[in-house]
This record gives sequence, C-alpha cells and structure tokens, in this order.
Amino acid sequence: MSKHHGLHTRRAGRLPANSATPDPPLQCSRFALISIDALKRLDLLYSTAALVRGTMQKSAKSTARKNGSGEVIIPDKLYFRIGEVSRLCRLPSYVLRFWETEFPQLKPPKSSTGQRTYRRADVENVLRIKRLLYEEGFTIAGARAQLRIEARRKQSPLPFAAPSADVAELKQLRQGLREVLGILAARRQTAPRGQ
Repeated sequence: MSKHHGLHTRRAGRLPANSATPDPPLQCSRFALISIDALKRLDLLYSTAALVRGTMQKSAKSTARKNGSGEVIIPDKLYFRIGEVSRLCRLPSYVLRFWETEFPQLKPPKSSTGQRTYRRADVENVLRIKRLLYEEGFTIAGARAQLRIEARRKQSPLPFAAPSADVAELKQLRQGLREVLGILAARRQTAPRGQ
C-alpha cells in the first residue's frame, strides 16, 4: 500500500492472497488517488464511530428518562454531578451555576475535589425552578418568591403535640400548683433558720 496525504490505496500486484480484485482507483483531487475499497473502509470506520457515539448518547439520555406524563424520572442515587443534572433537566451547566446564585434553595455542596454534588432534593428543586421559569412564565424574582411561599406551606408543625386539655383542666392544674406552692411556703417559714 502506498500513502498519499494520509489516505491509503492499494497498488496492483501487492494485494493480500485472500483479497478480491481491487477496485479501480478514483481521482479525488490532483494529489490523491483513493480506491473504492479504501472508501468502504473509511465509511465503515465512520459508521462504527457514529454507532459508538449513539450508544454513549443513549446511555447518557437513559438517565433522563421520562414517564408517560412527561415528568423526568430521577435515578435512585445519593449524589449527582452537575453534568448528570444538566442531562436530566436538559439545561446547560452554566444555567445551573447561575441559578445557584439566584435561588437560595439551590446550594449544592462541593466535594473535596471541588465538584458540585447535587442531592435528589436539589435535582427536584432544579426541575421545579425550570417549570416555574419556562412553563409557568415566572420571572426569576417571581419564581424565588413562589418557592419561598411553597417552602412555608411545606414547613412541618413543631415536633411536640399541641395541648389537648381544655380550659377547665388547665384551671384545675393551676389551682393544684398554687396549693403546692402554699404548702412549701408555709414549711419554709416554720422551719428553723439553721437548717
């Protein structure tokens, strides 16, 4: 085989024993002769590369699956990198970084290597922000206010139960405590001073 500007062609008389007769060379330009066999090999190489690229893109897109209603299904993982969140939410990474400066709810911690580590709640916040901005037409300030309102509504009540006693029970309890205080005060006054 001879080499012309990076392209390989076969010369007559130098064919492998298992090869069929060579295809006639094509004049592609005044500098290079390319055989049809070489073109087929290039085509095979490009189609293989495209297949590999397509497989990689499909595997990346499989993390951003949607269910029948159009909602994004978030994989069951503890942490997501910014690139994964970007693919899941179909947003550029720079938009996510910008939103971190605009929305206090979106503050993913950074790992020891400086990589942002989003949790599931962070990804859900990103999707909610995207919905508010892109689908519901909120401005950034309006979306920020809406998220604040939603956070207040979601805030859980205090962990201890509210008193279930009625007013009569509380008055009775207060009266009992006053009696105990009276008894203690009387003992204090009658007790000798040295003790």
